[in-house]
Amino acid sequence: MSIEHERKYIFADPKVASMIIKNKTIHTIGISQWYEESSDSSKTSRIRLEIYKEKTGFNHEWVKAVKYDTSEVGKRKEIESRINLGKIKIISLKWMRVVFKIRHVIKVDPEIVIDEFLQIDGYGISDPPYMMEIEEKEKPCDFENEIKILGLDGKIKDVTGNKKYDNYSLSKKTGLSLYRIIEFLQDRFSEFTA
Repeated sequence: MSIEHERKYIFADPKVASMIIKNKTIHTIGISQWYEESSDSSKTSRIRLEIYKEKTGFNHEWVKAVKYDTSEVGKRKEIESRINLGKIKIISLKWMRVVFKIRHVIKVDPEIVIDEFLQIDGYGISDPPYMMEIEEKEKPCDFENEIKILGLDGKIKDVTGNKKYDNYSLSKKTGLSLYRIIEFLQDRFSEFTA
């Protein structure tokens, strides 16, 4: 079990997010995250499909994660592992809460990403359109300094700990097939990797 230390931000103006994405993105990842229902509000369990564009096509990686809130806002205990598609009940994904996004990686350590939320066939998120996350990795992170370096002082709002902006809270049941989700994400993802 590891400790995840991150902060989340939304943009006052989506055009600012678009500009950062255009000028600072190192690479992009297509993501679909399915959430398991739980009666324990301090625990979140999810299955994530990560799609990477490679020279020969797309690579799909599946990740299972369970996260537990701690008494400190912005810090959670996390158990994360790669899993094989064969270990997933594909049919059950169709009826789970899900969120779709393109993740624009801006920096690796600390990890700074801007998630662009998507709608597939009318299902998904449009508000907020973008969310930025800064996560401490190997080195200690000065979150405020990272914001200054990106020129985002006064242009973003810290929503860390606000359950309204948790991916689980943003997720919805859609009934969409895995095939449709992958098809959409790969098409959309290709726009950023051409």
